[in-house]
Formats: sequence, C-alpha cells, structure tokens
Amino acid sequence: MNSILYLQSAVDSVLEAGKIVLEIYHSDFKVKDKGKNDPVTEADLKASSHISESLRFLNIPILSEEDSEKKDVSKLQTVWILDPIDGTREFIHKNPEFAISLGLSILGKAVLGVVFNPVTLELIYGAEDLGVVYQKLENIPDFFQLNSRTLQKY
Repeated sequence: MNSILYLQSAVDSVLEAGKIVLEIYHSDFKVKDKGKNDPVTEADLKASSHISESLRFLNIPILSEEDSEKKDVSKLQTVWILDPIDGTREFIHKNPEFAISLGLSILGKAVLGVVFNPVTLELIYGAEDLGVVYQKLENIPDFFQLNSRTLQKY
C-alpha cells in the first residue's frame, strides 16, 4: 500500500468536502429523514458525493453512511469507510461538534484515517505505518502538504 498517496488523497478530499460542508452549515438548509429518526442534510449528501468522486482514481470501493444503495462489502479486501458528517444532529442544530470521518480498511483492519471539523478547523490524520498528526488549521487550504515530520508513532 502506498500510504503517503492514500493519506494525501484522503486528506485533500476531506478538506475540500469541509469547504462544501461549511458553506451549507452557514446557510438555511433542509433536513430529511432517512427513516428510524435518522436525519440527513444536503451537506451529508454533497460531502459524500465529493469524497467518492475525488477518490475514484484509487479504484477502492467506498462504503458511505449516505449511500442509498447498500453495498455488500463483506468480501472486499480493501474499502474506504465514510461518514460525511459524523454528528448530523449537532450539525443541524449549528453545534460545531461534528466532523467528516474517512477511514481505509484492509482485510477488516483500519489502516488509515482522517477526521476533520470544518468549523473548528481541527484535523487529525494518520496511517498505521506512518503515525498520526493533530493540527489546528488557520483556514481550509487549497493545497495541503502532509506534515510527515510531526507524524507520531503509537
């Protein structure tokens, strides 16, 4: 696995989705119910779509919480797992305690992840063989360089 390529791609995708989510967060948006009191917003759907499209070139299936069609991923060796807005209820109530969460699973084991809160600009990213970084950003950059010098092994 090319951890740097996958991690850079995941971070870039999540940060761009953060811009989309933030724009919707500061607007009047509609809330739908997926059933069983499970809300979904335009931000969930647009972030999911953006991340899915931007990672398509890696040819790894994506399992998103917002997929209308349920995919059988039990036989897949490698799969992205996405929650485009982890904390949709908080998002709906303009409470900034939500995040975009994306992980990569290989053979059922999480090997890479990105969590980003576009309101507080807190970014956490890491990979099993690289370590993990927490950064408080000043803004959402158009280009992001992984800070490999601060990756900490655990």
